[in-house]
Amino acid sequence: MNINDTSNPVGLFSSRYSDFVSFERVLSLRRCILFHLKSGLGKNIEGDGEISWRLVRRRGADGRIPVRMLDRGASSSAAAAEPTGYSGGPYDTSLLVKYEHHVARHIWFGEERGPKKELKVVGHGLKLTSRIPLALPPQMESWVSRSGLASLQRTSLNKIDTNLVSAFMERWHLETSSFHMPFGAMSITLDDVACLLHLPIRGIFWSPQDVTEELAVELAVDYLGVSQGQAQSHVRSCRGSYYKLEWLYDIFVHHRAASSWAYATRAYLLMLVGSTIFADKTFTLVEARYLLLFRDLDGCSGYSWGAAALVTLYRLIVNVAYVLQILASK
Repeated sequence: MNINDTSNPVGLFSSRYSDFVSFERVLSLRRCILFHLKSGLGKNIEGDGEISWRLVRRRGADGRIPVRMLDRGASSSAAAAEPTGYSGGPYDTSLLVKYEHHVARHIWFGEERGPKKELKVVGHGLKLTSRIPLALPPQMESWVSRSGLASLQRTSLNKIDTNLVSAFMERWHLETSSFHMPFGAMSITLDDVACLLHLPIRGIFWSPQDVTEELAVELAVDYLGVSQGQAQSHVRSCRGSYYKLEWLYDIFVHHRAASSWAYATRAYLLMLVGSTIFADKTFTLVEARYLLLFRDLDGCSGYSWGAAALVTLYRLIVNVAYVLQILASK
């Protein structure tokens, strides 16, 4: 986590990772830069073009933003006519338009905000501990090591602090893509992913395509070594283009015993990413489209897995934060 400063208002990735900044993040940066520009010193052109300076609102000791300090010649009625904005927040309501419903507005003044919206948080740590063998066969170990995903075998937590996760999600601001904390703003960067998960952050940035149920069946037959009937039955039971994590584990065990190393490795890696960086709210499923990443086991080492993990994390955070803020506004 990197604490923002005025030179990095929304906690974007550092310049060497700028290729991975999404269009939405660029828009957020632009809007926040505008916000900071409007919150500092500005020029005011009046009358015949004479330039005079004025100091716009600054936060007081109580956290509130006082009325603007205008030029000596300005009337008090001009100050009264200016928009008041949000108490303890931005005065320009055209920028952070959703600030009114954000928890930061209540936290700033220590106000009660009603019942806390706690999340249902689940993890795969215990299941992975039982499913990941102490040692893989040498034929599989070579592919797993070169893939860049080997570190995921030992990075899951067996216990998760639900209150901590809920608190962070509550403080996520959709318009700045950052966590609003009492001491400043924080965001998650590629450097955090590299340091915590030890995933490669350089390489091919691959955007998985959506697949139909028919294609999910074909992928399972071609790359997981299952029969057509078995694949159809399984995908139909998932009610979409998904595979069950438990089913993938069974395939891994079966092919490992049969020395079908390529099939076993694909099932193992798909189960691994589906339980970690690509996990979602279904908890028991992984999207079939991710199997496309492992068609070529020798070539999957070229992907920027860290970037893919971060993009997926941001997408899921936005989805959860959006629902939480809708509930908070009611």
